[in-house]
Amino acid sequence: MKRRNGFVSNSSSSSFLCEICGRQEVSYEGLSEVQMVECDNGHTFCEYHLLEVKKKTLLEQYKDLQKNGELEADLEIEIYNKLQGALTPEEQEARLKEFEGQFEDIYADLDEYGVSAEACPICTLNYISNELLLNYLQVTNKLDLNLIADQIRSSYKNLQEVEEYINQSK
Repeated sequence: MKRRNGFVSNSSSSSFLCEICGRQEVSYEGLSEVQMVECDNGHTFCEYHLLEVKKKTLLEQYKDLQKNGELEADLEIEIYNKLQGALTPEEQEARLKEFEGQFEDIYADLDEYGVSAEACPICTLNYISNELLLNYLQVTNKLDLNLIADQIRSSYKNLQEVEEYINQSK
């Protein structure tokens, strides 16, 4: 009798990780089953984050319409409040869809193949990862990360002390 150790699977499932919020999902059908998309450059993220970018775009469009005097005053207040509110993704989507007649379709950049780089929150720098921030700071300030790591080790006894220092300094 043979015994197998470790992970064994006969399924054809795939795992997906949102590069923005870190949400992990397993799917047998693909990205759409778990409400995720991929951009032309291979960034994978939740559809919700695409909606957030569109929400910002809609707010900018709203401000342009307002500036040009193309909105009635009571409608302006209602649209602004609904777009600005702290809502769940489902509420945001429902409220934004109420104004499809006024604005472009919020999913115009989403097709069966994914999202264009021009609509991707990562490619357009609407979201900047900690890794990119660190790399940018390292290059622009000519930082030696090994030297910084040695400095941390020599100044603190443990992770808790470092985190306390960071939180007190914010």
